[in-house]
Amino acid sequence: MLTNQTSGKVLDVFNASTSNGAAIKQYGYVGGLNQQWQLTLVSAARTPDASPAATAASAAASAEATLLVYPNPNHGDATLAVEAKEAQRVTVYVHNQHGKLVSLFTVPCPAGHSDFHLPTPLPQGTYHVQARVDNQPQHFTLQVE
Repeated sequence: MLTNQTSGKVLDVFNASTSNGAAIKQYGYVGGLNQQWQLTLVSAARTPDASPAATAASAAASAEATLLVYPNPNHGDATLAVEAKEAQRVTVYVHNQHGKLVSLFTVPCPAGHSDFHLPTPLPQGTYHVQARVDNQPQHFTLQVE
């Protein structure tokens, strides 16, 4: 279950559809299977296949960056890359350009490099992604076109 911290509602597949491209919305928790989500580890212990622009933006933001979202810019289906010194749970906050929290989720990260798909597609706009990795605050700006 992924809960919006502001509304208290959870991510829900509309009408419990099983079709590809089904509508996703926020809804009060009822315990249905259409409200259960799983974040899938895309890869571990490898370098992300990021575009040169995303890599340069990340390096410019911090010489020791441990958080990257790519591709950047993207079309709403982004991947979160985390480099952790030790295994931990990382809570990720995604705010829109107005500072409104639009996504909040926690991922289990093993030591080393891990990639995760962001749990929901993001509409067009600028987003600020924040997390604490190895007890260090990490920030990244993501552009969705």
